Formats: sequence, C-alpha cells, structure tokens
Amino acid sequence: MALGSTLVGNPVALAGISTKKRKVVVITFGGGARDQETFAPEGQENIPHLMRELIPQSTFFTQVVNRGILGHYVATASLATGVYETINNFASLPPEHPTVFEYFRKDLKRPSTDAWVVAPSNGFNRIGESNNRAYGPGLGASVILPKHLLTAAMSGRTTDYEHLLRDNYESPLFAPDLGGNEFQLQQLEMMLKLSVDDFKSHALTLSSPDELSVYIARRLMRQLAPSLLWITMHDIDIAHAGAYSLYLEGIRRTDRLCAEMWKAIQSEPEFAGNTTLFILPDFGRDSDDDSGGNGFQHHRTGDALSRTTWMMALGPGIREGVVCGYPPEARKLITDYIAALQRLPLSFLPSLLREAIEYDYKFPPERRALERELANLNSLSAEQLNDWLQGFAQIHLSAALEGFDWINAPAQFVEQLSSHLWTTHQLDAFRTAAIAYADRLRAAVPPEPPATPRLGIAVVGQGVASYDAPLFRKLRAHGAYYSRVNPENGLRVLLDAVAARAKAHPAPYAHWYIDGGQQAEHAAALTSVSYAALEPARAALLGKMRADIDRPGMGPEALRTHLAQLRPADLGLDKGGDEVLDRFRIKMLTEGSGTQIFSTTFAQWTAREALRRAQPLTLLVRFAPRQRQRPMNELLAATAESAELDPVGSLVDADMGAYYNWLNQQRLPGANQSSFLVWFEGRSQAVAIGPATPRGTTSTSATDLGQILASLT
Repeated sequence: MALGSTLVGNPVALAGISTKKRKVVVITFGGGARDQETFAPEGQENIPHLMRELIPQSTFFTQVVNRGILGHYVATASLATGVYETINNFASLPPEHPTVFEYFRKDLKRPSTDAWVVAPSNGFNRIGESNNRAYGPGLGASVILPKHLLTAAMSGRTTDYEHLLRDNYESPLFAPDLGGNEFQLQQLEMMLKLSVDDFKSHALTLSSPDELSVYIARRLMRQLAPSLLWITMHDIDIAHAGAYSLYLEGIRRTDRLCAEMWKAIQSEPEFAGNTTLFILPDFGRDSDDDSGGNGFQHHRTGDALSRTTWMMALGPGIREGVVCGYPPEARKLITDYIAALQRLPLSFLPSLLREAIEYDYKFPPERRALERELANLNSLSAEQLNDWLQGFAQIHLSAALEGFDWINAPAQFVEQLSSHLWTTHQLDAFRTAAIAYADRLRAAVPPEPPATPRLGIAVVGQGVASYDAPLFRKLRAHGAYYSRVNPENGLRVLLDAVAARAKAHPAPYAHWYIDGGQQAEHAAALTSVSYAALEPARAALLGKMRADIDRPGMGPEALRTHLAQLRPADLGLDKGGDEVLDRFRIKMLTEGSGTQIFSTTFAQWTAREALRRAQPLTLLVRFAPRQRQRPMNELLAATAESAELDPVGSLVDADMGAYYNWLNQQRLPGANQSSFLVWFEGRSQAVAIGPATPRGTTSTSATDLGQILASLT
C-alpha cells in the first residue's frame, strides 16, 4: 500500500511535489536480518548508517510481517504486487498479479525507460511484469541483471570475477544460466553510456554482487533518471552457507550501500528533493532457539523472527524521526476514532494511546473496555468533553514533552510525564483529574457483569513437611475455616472442577490454571501459565539482565526500558501460536519485581495480572517452593538444578499471596457473588469464602474439597 499509494499520488506523503518530477527508489534485500544482529542493542554496531544517518531522517516501521511464502523471489514479487504470490520460488515465472511497475506505467502513461529493476540474482529476470491479461507484457519494468552484463562483457572468461557471479546461496545446486548476449552489451553502451572496457575495469574494484548492482543503479539514475527504480540486494543471503562472519559482513555492506544510495539520490539533480526512498528486507531469519530451523542460516520455520521485519521511508513529505510500531488492529482502532482522539488534551491522550498500542495483544475484557471508552469519548460534544477533561487541560507541560513523539512512544511519554508532574508539583492535580475522569467513565460505561459468578482457588504449602503456626489468618474473618478436610486427590478434584466450569461456560481466557512449579495434568480448555515451563525463557532473560548490568552506564531505568522492549521471540516465547498469551507471559517476567527469581512471586503476580486484565471466571493458582534468599548475583545466576528450596518460607509467601488473590478478585465486577477457596496442599486445612458462607466461622466436621466447592457454587 505504501509503495503503490506513493506512486499514484498520496497527498499526505508527498504534498507539494510535482507529479512529473516525483520519483521513487525501492531497495529490498533478500535473506533478511534478525533484530539481534541489527536493531537490538547488541547488533546496532553492524548498522551504523541505518541507525545514525537514515532512521533519524525516516519514518521507521518496526513491525512489518510477511505472512506469505518465505522465498526471496516470491516474497519480492509479493512486495511488488501487493498480493501474497504463490508461484514457485525457483521457477522462471512472472508474478500472477499486476506489479506496481505495470500500474505505474499504464495508469500514468509512462515509457519503458521510466521504470527499472536491478537484480543481482538471475532468478529475478521475470519480476518486471506479470502474466495478468489486463497488464502484462510490454507494460512492466525493464529488468537489468548486472551479472548477465558482466558475463557477456567477459565472453565467458570470468576467472577474475567469480566473486561477483555467485547467484544462489540458498541452493548451490540451483544455478540459472549466467549467459549474456550482444543486445545486453548494446544496452550497456547506448543507455548507460558505459563502455565494455570501463565496465570490466570498474567491476574489478568491487567486492560483491550488491556493489555491482548499486554501481549499475547509479548509472541508470545519471543517464536515464527513471521515476521508479527498484533494487534487490542479496549479499546477506550468504548466511545460507553457514558462515556467521560472512552474514555479518553482508549486513554491514548492505547498511553502507543503503546509505550510499540515499546520498546518491540527494546528489543527483534529477532526484534531489523529489524522491522517496523505501528500504525493507523481504523477511527475517530463523530463531536460534527453534529446533526446526538452523538459526541465522535459514528462514524455514515460519516463526515470528523469520516473518517479522521492518521498513523505513525517507524523502520530502515523509515525517522524520518517526517510529511506527502500532500493530494492525490497534492501527485500525485508532483510525476509527481519530477525530475523537484529536480533541483530547496532551496530558491525557498518551495514556490512552499506551493502552491502544497494545490492543492486538489484550484480552477480550480489556479490548471491550477500551472500545467502550473510545466510543464514549467519541459521543461527547465539545462542551461535554471540556467538562470531563478540564482537570487535564490545566496541566502545564514542558516544551520537551510537547515535542516528544508521544504517538509512537506513548509509554515512554507517560514515564517522562510522571517525572515532570513530580518536579513541577502537579502530581496531586493530575491524580484528582484522573480520579474524576475514572468515576465519570464508570458511571457512563458501567463494567460488564461476569457471565457466571467467579471462583478463585489458591493451593499453598507444596513440599512442606510440617507447619504448626496458624494459617489463613487474614482470610478466616471473611469466610469459614475448615480443619478436617480430606486431602486425598485434592488437586485433581480442584482441577476437574475448574475444567467443568470451563466446559459449562466456554470463552477465551476465561478459565486459568497458574502453577508456581511444574504443572499437573489439566484440561486443554484452561489457559495455563507455569514457572517451570518458562525456565528456558527465564534463563535467557536473566542472561540478558546480567549482560546489561555489566555494561557501563546501564542504570535501573535504562535496564527497565530495555526489558520493556523485549518481544516474545527474544526469549523464545513465540512457539505457542497464541500471541496474546505469549505477550502476557513475557510481561510477567519483564515487568514483575522478583518474578524472574522467586516462584511464589511469579505465581502471585501472574494471578494479579490475570485477574486485572483477563478478568477470568475461574482462576486456580498453585504455589510451589521458591529458592532460598541469597545475594542477588547468586540468585540471578542460579539454575533450577542448583537452587536450594525454602518450602516453609514459600508457605508464608503463598499464604499472603492467596490473600492478595482474593482481594484482587473482589475488585472485579460481580464481587458480591464471587467465591474463593484456599487449601493447604496435602493437608486438612482450608478456608472458603462465598456469598452464602457464614463469615468468621470454623468447621471441625469431616469434609472434602468437592463438598466445600459444592457449598460455594
């Protein structure tokens, strides 16, 4: 869409530029490159030109997803057509749908010399035009293959040029014919004003096929000044050969060549001031953690890392220094309510955008609440809106905050706003405005009641040999304490009860099982999160934290910012096929305090966030023993095998955690009908709280967990 709309006349992107002078250059590169070798902190040294020169001048799209076939020709063809092509990646076939070159030439009546493709890979010779009957032959781009030209110029004697003629790193056995012909040499001299001898001499100074392509592209710019120029690069795809150093070398060379093309655009009179440049890989590469792939070497698994890439756009009319990270559904939501959002004061709006930017990864209750809030704001008249938000309108912001990119980084804006409010003594005024707004919103848009009364369950004390101190002291006053509970098959009884509720009231993320240790067997209908299952992700996170802490100048705030930017794929959490739950899991590890090292903290915090965000109908939380307290460096370095456990201390933690679980459940809609059960695992003690349960009572009668649950539900 971005490429096509620019060419046919996007009034926003290219306002003020004459259609006759408008030009577009597209650089795609095959093979892609992962964040860890590029835009992640540890990879930025490989892309100094993109980071320091191009991104500050561009609008940078951080989330570009390829959901098609992960082959270089078919993926590039899909970019050129705007449709996921399904042609054989290794066959000499044209795209099945019209390309941007054909739309450009036919709709704008441009000559054949006005659209060109420069491709180092010979398999791209058919990309210039499709086989679509309405467009097709004669209406596409001219495709120039520098390797063909060089082969023709050498009359087959290519010994000194072999490093420029290697064509297919992915499958060395598949090698299209490199033969050239006299017509191509005539093109070289007539169109590019480049003699065969000069071409051969210059080629000897180049180190890669991509450098040869850029050389030819610059000659095209100078001699023909085409309005549409598409360049594909492939040096990075040396990764298929398995040489990591050459893969990094390809990234660095591509980084340099992209910068050189931008400088060439600015220096050529026909291009300077009227050219939009798009730079994007065709897709990414496999994760190191996926056993189905081979890390950087390939792009076979179809995982998030192999499908997710980026794009930057530079040129007149393009906003500079903008990073666009809104996922698709969030972007649509914002677009639907853009008129209402434009009326909101800046002291309020970024807080709303901070929630909206995460819309794609929110649970259903969160989505509905945000949708209803936006619909309410949209329904208010200008006078009503001023009345609702007058407290926020009176907050004074600094020039730095007003100039901050709050659209694309609302969370960072809110952090800086908090500091500003504190230092300017406006925190109380802001809090008063926020409470007033929340009260009015709650009155105008009442919370949705649950489909059935909620049930919360906490299981504590796993692994405790003996414990004589009183338990559940904070909960006893709110319900009935049972001292003679039959513990036989107790956990199975509870899990079966949760499964029965999930079957009776099916809904996404409505029934949860959270375990601070190793999960027990449970129904597939339950949303499950466990500390043990996240062991590889926790180990990866702790490794990143240790590395960050050792870096000069890395303070707590910088560490927190870095952790907040981690994505599921960075910790190997993108294999489950549930992006919402994957994002939830990573937030439990990166945003919780102590969740990375103490299982009891993880269980309590995960329960808190599940209640707050997913508002489940059923929640079972099983606490497990955590490791003993030790110096922080030792805790960060501990493994599951080396950790010494503290069952009794964990029981005390879990007792308090169960109380917090009940408190958080009571904050949800329908609290007066909710029930709660806490049980000392393997023992005879329990507390039950429900609307029909006498408060502050004690039962010494023999019973079991099934009977207690029946009395609650």
